[in-house]
Amino acid sequence: MEPGTSILAEASRVCFRVVGRPEEVRTARRLVAEAGERWDLGEEVVEVLRLVVSEVVTNAVNAVPGGLIEVRVERREGCVVLEVWDEGEVMAGGEVRMPEGEVESGRGLAMVGVLAARWGVEAEPDGRGKRVVVHVGVGRGCFCGG
Repeated sequence: MEPGTSILAEASRVCFRVVGRPEEVRTARRLVAEAGERWDLGEEVVEVLRLVVSEVVTNAVNAVPGGLIEVRVERREGCVVLEVWDEGEVMAGGEVRMPEGEVESGRGLAMVGVLAARWGVEAEPDGRGKRVVVHVGVGRGCFCGG
């Protein structure tokens, strides 16, 4: 299947692949927003999903320029789970730090941490890439169970 083409579109899940190029961030943002709109999540949640997928896919593009990036978004009770896989490695330290002063980049994952009910990064068990998993709360209470 060609990158950028939806590879799975079910009632509660959408999966697609893009190539690690900056212009593909727009494709990811559009496909995730379309899923959120189809699920009638509301304008605010759809905007959060746009921001989160933009940041995480941009990081993946920077980690693996020209490489394969896979995005999965799934509607669950009380939340939406967004997963972004790329062929890169998990950053050493595993800690998100705010950049100092007027540095123009490096704030995105801190923003994801504020917008998400929970999130994390995990290395793939076979050692081939990493997966960023973000849970975005939906509705009252915004419960995001495991």
